[in-house]
Formats: sequence, C-alpha cells, structure tokens
Amino acid sequence: MSVATVAASLLELQAHVDVTIDWAAMFVTWLYVGRLPGTLVASVVVERMSSLVALLPSSVLSALFFGLVPYCQRYWTMSAVIGVVGGCSGFISVGR
Repeated sequence: MSVATVAASLLELQAHVDVTIDWAAMFVTWLYVGRLPGTLVASVVVERMSSLVALLPSSVLSALFFGLVPYCQRYWTMSAVIGVVGGCSGFISVGR
C-alpha cells in the first residue's frame, strides 16, 4: 500500500470517523508504525521456514483486516486495524 493511496482518501476518512484533518493524517503514521514490528518478526520467521508458508497467513490477515476498515466507526479502532494491516504488509515485504 503506497502513501499516495492512503493520502488521497484522508478527507473521506475525516468525514467517516469525524476527526480533524490532523488526526486523519496520523492514520498514515499508524500504518507505518505497524509495519516496523511486522518487518522485524518476518526477518526472523522467514529464515526458519519457507517464505511461501510464512506469507500465506500474513496475506489472509491483511485481506481480512482491510475488509474491516469500512466498518470501523471510531478512529482508534480504525487505527488499530490499519496498524495490523501495516504489520502484515511489513511481513509481506520481507517474505518476497
């Protein structure tokens, strides 16, 4: 997920969860805060097992949590969900 994809929808995000644009911009930060632990865990896991086996659960979790984003009505739940998506995308970027 690129920053341009998320940044283009910040106004819609602001309207959806009823926060200021500053808080909506923090949404991108939560994505990358989640990505760091995902990358660190993946660097250990991929060394110990096949990268394809490691990528399957991460891809499934990423898809499931992306599906939850439209149903989040509170900013903090949406931030937590997108943090998990960031962790999964960090895992996927190492496993390639």
